[in-house]
Amino acid sequence: MAKDWIDYKKTSLRATTWEVYQGHVRNHFSAFNDLKINRITTARVEEFITERQLEGMHILTLRKVLVTLGQIFSYAVRHRYMDHNPLRDAERPRDPGETRKDSIILQPEQIQALLENTPSLKYRTLFLLAVTSGARQGELLGLKWSDLDMINGQIYIKGTFNKARFFTTKTRTSNRWIDIGPATLSALKKWKLACPSSELDLMLPNEEGQPINYSNMISRHFRLALRAVAARPMKPGGTVKDLGGGIVGLPCPAYGFRHGETVVMRGTRNYNGERSVLAESSQDQICIEAPYSSGKMKVSALAIEKRNVEAHQALSRIRFHDLRHTFASLLLSQGENVKYIQTQLGHSSPMVTLNVYAHLTEKRNAEAASRLEGAIFGNRSQNGHME
Repeated sequence: MAKDWIDYKKTSLRATTWEVYQGHVRNHFSAFNDLKINRITTARVEEFITERQLEGMHILTLRKVLVTLGQIFSYAVRHRYMDHNPLRDAERPRDPGETRKDSIILQPEQIQALLENTPSLKYRTLFLLAVTSGARQGELLGLKWSDLDMINGQIYIKGTFNKARFFTTKTRTSNRWIDIGPATLSALKKWKLACPSSELDLMLPNEEGQPINYSNMISRHFRLALRAVAARPMKPGGTVKDLGGGIVGLPCPAYGFRHGETVVMRGTRNYNGERSVLAESSQDQICIEAPYSSGKMKVSALAIEKRNVEAHQALSRIRFHDLRHTFASLLLSQGENVKYIQTQLGHSSPMVTLNVYAHLTEKRNAEAASRLEGAIFGNRSQNGHME
């Protein structure tokens, strides 16, 4: 039955989605092989869920697997192989909380610092567009210059680039116009003059005119810019001294290092700055654990003052998708209409937007209640006493 369903779905799904479903069928449903499909009960489905949890399957993976299983059962019901969908009445797995990733919202000054510490015009334009449009990562990487309406200040989202493939948007609401402000529009005009030519007409291509590599963008530009937000730049240059055991010494006074600072190496030939390293130092030199250390390695680094180490580590946890959350948070905080925010984000309904960002609206409830009383009673409600 599962094979019949997966063959049936092949023509109506994106190739990547179908491959995910096919992987679920191939890897996760052997527990039902000894049963005819009309013998699978709700109790057996709940046993399946419990077994997967005991095996340590991630809650999000399990939920996706259950979506596939539910669709197989629904297909079987439609074709009269079973009377009802046993998954419908099963108790679903609950997230205990420790596996959920909370979104990190950047403050306006952090957004400005992120942009200021992104030296590449292309990536600075990308990060600015991400935080002022709320577009998804794949939507941004798939944008074409023909999708930009400079007269009306809008970009048209009609496709996406994911897993090395172009796709049209999945839903009607994902296909949308997004408003952009004059500063973002000006940045796009400036970037267009410097943009490499692309047969694909891509707005943000690599040097060969193809879509940029997402992983490289994150590691070589986004992460380094975030780290720099809580750091101060140091003088470039200077040869390190190999102290052995993966430890290198850097001269403190000559290149701007200070005693007790945390240092992030970047721009070196042998160390690409993927992680922060805690520096132990004397007054004369700073000692850093550096993989592939070499006496020929040149110094090009960031130094973070001790009081900023915690902020630096928090910023390092920010995901690119958090720029989209930041966009929604800022619109909500300034009182924009939820329906407008929903259309800009491409959510299927305002309820989806409210469900995702309910924690951002709760703190405004008291203010809303006060405004309501003011509308009814005027100034008499302000002192909390009504005659």
